[in-house]
Amino acid sequence: MELILPSKLKNEPFVEAVCEIYVNSPIGLHNILPGIFFSKYPNDISEITQQPLFFAPQIDSIQQSMAVNSVSIQLKWDSFRVVVGPGVISIFAAIPYVGWEEFSKAINKILKTVLETEQVTRIERYSIKYANILNSKDFPKGLDALNLKLNLGDFVLNNEQAQIRLEIQMESYLTIFTLSSVVNMQYPGGAILEGVLIDIDTINKNPISDIVNFKNELPNLLNDIHAKNKTFFFKTLKRETIQALGPSYDN
Repeated sequence: MELILPSKLKNEPFVEAVCEIYVNSPIGLHNILPGIFFSKYPNDISEITQQPLFFAPQIDSIQQSMAVNSVSIQLKWDSFRVVVGPGVISIFAAIPYVGWEEFSKAINKILKTVLETEQVTRIERYSIKYANILNSKDFPKGLDALNLKLNLGDFVLNNEQAQIRLEIQMESYLTIFTLSSVVNMQYPGGAILEGVLIDIDTINKNPISDIVNFKNELPNLLNDIHAKNKTFFFKTLKRETIQALGPSYDN
């Protein structure tokens, strides 16, 4: 039976989302982009700070060596957070989630500005990652909420504390699925959320040299990788878990 994806959820499990792109550039993008962003979109940016550069574990040693002793620049862009390093741009959405339509508009606006600098010679990879927590008060506890059976010898694992990481190749995308069966998160207002953390990172690792075509196709590429990520998430859930999310569907 084909999975029909909901357009909205009444009980949103969203924690954080990030769109990330790694590029080759003859100059450090963190040296030029903050000024370009601020001059073009002064009303969108309310804060600029400097912080140590962070690399995801999947980044290779060549990309890391290009940015030894570098820093990244963080910008508050409307309700989003943008982090710019020498060859990486990360765009974060946090609680409350504005939805993919608004998030993708911001991503397109920011990345097209980056590409229009003509300082990007190749796209190394781009990705979409979503982190969600299924609250144990509203959903089945432990692994009961998921389409997942985990046995270890004679032991059937369900409510035990567990961490799982899987890498699954689907067409041109690598999806990294990370699950933590028991997590606690504190909201900015102080409320504590306990539940199952599902982190899904969908990555296109195929290098792209045609920057003009990539810029023109960017909206379609973003929608496609987002759809793959979203489909993967809902396929991990049992039907009753999806119903507990309070889904609504476009006609």
